[in-house]
Amino acid sequence: MAAPTQEPFGTSRSSDLLIHRRDFLAAEGSPLSVEELCGRGYGLVATSAVEAGCCLLAEAPVVLVQTCRSRSMTAACARCLCPLAPAGPSVVWPYACECGEGYCSEGCRSAADVGHRALCAAALPIEKAQALRSLRSLLQELPNVCEAFEAVLLLLAAATAGSKTPQIPGAPEQ
Repeated sequence: MAAPTQEPFGTSRSSDLLIHRRDFLAAEGSPLSVEELCGRGYGLVATSAVEAGCCLLAEAPVVLVQTCRSRSMTAACARCLCPLAPAGPSVVWPYACECGEGYCSEGCRSAADVGHRALCAAALPIEKAQALRSLRSLLQELPNVCEAFEAVLLLLAAATAGSKTPQIPGAPEQ
């Protein structure tokens, strides 16, 4: 029996992730398959005719973070990033937390609550809330670092709160 060929960095072609992706698509009855594309790695390939314009795959992101530049121009939901209004002091959030985070719907506010509570200045003891505000203020001066740090904070908050992977609003639960 021949030894399995290796991908870059020593990962086997029949990696657990590749097997998981193939099994997932098959279980969903998807018209897609994960295939090796000669000289270009792996990709999704339609295995049957598909209607033009139909959604072939929708996945929930692990974390969403609005960029500092975008935040200065547009007020967006803190969970799904749905744009709500031009940014400014007069933005009225349809669903807001006491800390100032705004949401587009009660569903987004409720779904974000599990991880958000770990980072909510309104829910933290005074000294921790002040430290969090100071950190966020400092990070605003370092936009690229700020966004990366916020993403890590959100991932840690979700992990320590034991929440599931965030869902796309309106998408079926995973």
